Amino acid sequence: ATRPALAIEGAPYLLSTEGVHAAGLAGAYGAMLGSPESMWYNPGALSDLDGVEANFARLSFPGAYDSDHLILAAPLNWKHHVGLLYHRNAAQDVLRDALGNESGNFEVSQSVLGLGYNYRWRDISIGATYKTLNEVIEKQSGAASVVDLGTLVEFSRDALVLGAAVQNIGSAPVLGSG
Repeated sequence: ATRPALAIEGAPYLLSTEGVHAAGLAGAYGAMLGSPESMWYNPGALSDLDGVEANFARLSFPGAYDSDHLILAAPLNWKHHVGLLYHRNAAQDVLRDALGNESGNFEVSQSVLGLGYNYRWRDISIGATYKTLNEVIEKQSGAASVVDLGTLVEFSRDALVLGAAVQNIGSAPVLGSG
């Protein structure tokens, strides 16, 4: 998968690994069929689902860091598939004055909400995911939208499957005056 430098610079959380299966493959997940995690890596692979499927994970270190992700995907019929994803990271930090004295706490958070669609024609699948990004640092916030496009071709189901995706086409959120 290719990730534009602009989106990475402003939104590095888009590089996170989603799902245990994908993590086990070190993120090499662009040609894997039949999993809701496909929506994060290659929306062209969001086919071959066995009904409504979900993937949920939560990581929490109370008072320090939280991370949540939820991906739901379902076939509308054998040609059309849809998915919904939600990803959020949040961390607590300490406000300090010019002398380094603590003067309170604030939260830093990033969230992604996405809607995906996949169309399958014979052994070729194409898909797109529209994602909205939201970032908050103390009282500053920013939002942006990005798009993922992907395809998957099955030359032989058990031997050769190729997937390709272009991810995070768009710009990163801008906080305050930029």
